[in-house]
Amino acid sequence: MAIAGHRFSSVKKSPSPIPRSDNLYDLRSTAAELARDFDYVRVDLYTLKDQIYFGELTSRPVQGCYQWAR
Repeated sequence: MAIAGHRFSSVKKSPSPIPRSDNLYDLRSTAAELARDFDYVRVDLYTLKDQIYFGELTSRPVQGCYQWAR
């Protein structure tokens, strides 16, 4: 797989679709609320037994590996 010129050879697709979480609406609403004040942010949330857990907010795409223009 390649994203913006970066190759991710260790990423493998699942042979079967991942089931949709029962609380997907709540996950999306929570992510939108956390991201509201940012121009760009990735919100990592986890769900276990219908509870939502916060992972992190990431403000750089591609793990911050881009070389930024000055």
